[in-house]
Amino acid sequence: MSTATTLEIALIIVLPLCNLMFLFIKDSNKKRRYVTNILICLNILLYLAPYLSGIPNTPSGKSVLWEGQGDGGVFMYYFLIFPLCLVTTIILAVLRFKARKEAKK
Repeated sequence: MSTATTLEIALIIVLPLCNLMFLFIKDSNKKRRYVTNILICLNILLYLAPYLSGIPNTPSGKSVLWEGQGDGGVFMYYFLIFPLCLVTTIILAVLRFKARKEAKK
């Protein structure tokens, strides 16, 4: 497996999987759990949007992420989306772990 392919897999899979793990953290407050679950799902969709929009239009044999022109150029949005989604993930993680501590009391 090439380095570019490994990077593509890591870039696309790691952050959404971290977000999915936060869906299963218990929270005694149902309204807060509902709101944070929706925010987590929206964060995942925002993060995967460029990838999902670029896959159908990428020619076979070409890298989905690193084509500088055409449909691969949509992945340049990851320079904006990745930091935004990462900060959102950190904030939601703090909220979830805080809620978990409250539920244990």
